Amino acid sequence: MNLMLKKLTPWRTPLALLTFALLLYAPFLNKWGFYWDDWIFAWVRAQQGAAGLQADFATSRPLRGLTEPLLDVWLGLDPLRWQVWGLFTRWLAALTFWLALRAFWPQRRAEGFLAAALFLAYPGFGQQPLAMTYHYFWTFYAVFFLSLWLMARALQGDSPRWGLYVLSLAFAVLHLFASEYLIGLEMLRPLLLWFLFTSAPTLWKRLQKTALFQLPYLLIAGLYLYWRFILFDKLYSNPTYTPTLTVDASASLLQKVTTLFAQVGDALLWAHVKAWLPALQAPILTPLMLFLLLAIFLGGWWMLRRQTDFPARPAWGWLFGGLLATLTASLPFVAAGLPVRFIFPDDRFAIPFLMACAVFLTGLLSLRPGLLRWGGAFLLLLAANAQIHNNLAYAEEWSRQKSFLWQMTWRAPALRPQTIFLAEDADTFRFDDYEALWVMLSWTYAPENTSRNYPYPYHLISMRPDVIQSAPRALVLRYAPPACLHILDPQRDAPLFGLKTPTTGTLPLAARDALPLGDLALIESESPPTRPPAFLGAEPASGWCFFYQHAELARQRGDWPAVLQILQDANGLQPDDPFEYLPFVEALARADRLKEARVLTRSAIAANPLLTPVYCGLWQTLAKNLNEAGRAQAESMAQEIGICPPR
Repeated sequence: MNLMLKKLTPWRTPLALLTFALLLYAPFLNKWGFYWDDWIFAWVRAQQGAAGLQADFATSRPLRGLTEPLLDVWLGLDPLRWQVWGLFTRWLAALTFWLALRAFWPQRRAEGFLAAALFLAYPGFGQQPLAMTYHYFWTFYAVFFLSLWLMARALQGDSPRWGLYVLSLAFAVLHLFASEYLIGLEMLRPLLLWFLFTSAPTLWKRLQKTALFQLPYLLIAGLYLYWRFILFDKLYSNPTYTPTLTVDASASLLQKVTTLFAQVGDALLWAHVKAWLPALQAPILTPLMLFLLLAIFLGGWWMLRRQTDFPARPAWGWLFGGLLATLTASLPFVAAGLPVRFIFPDDRFAIPFLMACAVFLTGLLSLRPGLLRWGGAFLLLLAANAQIHNNLAYAEEWSRQKSFLWQMTWRAPALRPQTIFLAEDADTFRFDDYEALWVMLSWTYAPENTSRNYPYPYHLISMRPDVIQSAPRALVLRYAPPACLHILDPQRDAPLFGLKTPTTGTLPLAARDALPLGDLALIESESPPTRPPAFLGAEPASGWCFFYQHAELARQRGDWPAVLQILQDANGLQPDDPFEYLPFVEALARADRLKEARVLTRSAIAANPLLTPVYCGLWQTLAKNLNEAGRAQAESMAQEIGICPPR
């Protein structure tokens, strides 16, 4: 047993990092799917193949267009496979980070482990579930760290190992031309070289060696900057960045420099303070979540305790190096006028800060003897708490996406071409945008389409109020889970806005202007049903929303017996939003089951009094369409409700 443990010792830290990554993310992998840009990349993969991927990245990251198709063979469009791959590349980046730290500071084993673990869990970056988008960045983060590791191995000792040095240069070329995110961290390389040459006989000799071996890296960085910001923009007519110092031509140089320093200071505040605020949330008190947090805390403490050769002196170099790395990481974003704030979707800019903040915090904890163990374990606990909250939010979002698309196909089996969707639910899909929804709907209703001119536009009303002026007709959506998806009917649902104080609890104010554009005739109610993309899985079990959507479809067809049959099939299920009783109340009334319709109406209004005007409006409409006896009861019910829209 002792012999086996001895053999495993070199693998202890890699295995510990893998275990940490699995504890932190693996329980959620099968609950995550595609988000934001993932949807666009997935659609391009499916509909346009390798040529589409190459064209898609030609104007941003050409190397990615060449590497992405290689993954399709074994990953395809399976969300779980992509999540596993995304986690593997994240762990690989953390592992190579640890290797690079160990190459420069072999005696600081505990610090190396803690920094690599913080790299995995840093709460400023919350987009780990976007595996199809970010696996690429983790891969080339690993390439960057391998370049540093090879540089250290090549230049340690009495004579350079030129093969390793050339390989380090090649990896530097690869990571820089793959992505611009790490260009700021390249500024740290001369300091690392300076550290490597501590044994130089004189200060002048040390400076000479640093400059000599830095020169090739400097030339590579210069070539990259020329290619990316001069040649590349000319070739592809990309919009150029507007540097911060040239934004306001009327400002003085002092004002511009002051603005630059203020933005850098704000970036530091986000990186080291605001990024940790989500970690202060109360932990989720379920057995699994508590087990994960406890395992991470105790495992982190045990790993740090196992590193018995703590240096006597604090890691001041790590502290100031991490702070400097934070500065250099922020400069490209600040100079380009990009926001350094770690809130979706801008938390993608946290990627270069992962290394910087991990080194800084580790150096900070090393200042007090013994603090590295308990403080490091507690820091991992806090980071894990933030990520677990985030992981659950993404799991809920994937569930919402799937439910949204299935409900759309139940309610609208087919759509007229170029149907426009107008929605106000900006907060329903926290980790998507209008373009992702555009892709989802177009992929569902036009699976044969291979053009980037997606045929079913989706707009958020609050973000695009101009669309209301130009759209002739649209489907106006309201989706606020746990309520079902509502495709609003201008005639039936307009009473919600008939009062002086609109019932914003059911419909948001921005929908007031959009509702008149609603046209249910855009739904081809007699067509065979479509279905969402296959990777969303099997059709879910029939819950309330299944019956509600089919009832709304039958109502649109005027098939009232079908609505009543659906009510019977629902077998006592109840909605989260009593708005969804509307088609059943109408069907009961039209079937001369007025007593049941009145009881259901009273139940709905009692559950949500804000719905009073829409139910009253329904009974006013029924009074015009029922026979004489039914008309009298409908008018009586409208009077009983009392709060009715103006006729």
